[in-house]
Amino acid sequence: MARRKHSSKSREKFADSLFTLSNGLVIGLTATLLLAPLGAVFRALATPGDETSSLLEAMNGIPPREALAFVALYLLVVWLAVSSREHAMSIYTELHPDADDPDRRA
Repeated sequence: MARRKHSSKSREKFADSLFTLSNGLVIGLTATLLLAPLGAVFRALATPGDETSSLLEAMNGIPPREALAFVALYLLVVWLAVSSREHAMSIYTELHPDADDPDRRA
């Protein structure tokens, strides 16, 4: 096994921070997806003279370039959350290979 530049403890702390990053991104995305429609509903209630009668009509008014940028940014954040979690799991597996032994699971 090749020697690593950083100690086992520092790599474990780094893996913990990757999990924290991943969880923060997932929570932020979930909150955004749940709260954005509520914001549209409250805006419709606050401005009754608004010409937009449904959320789908409002989505049709979004320019394609902005919609594509939003989808790309959303997918980038999802990829970052998943890849940071996978990297953290690979660090933990490298640091604690005996945890994969089925006899040690309780």
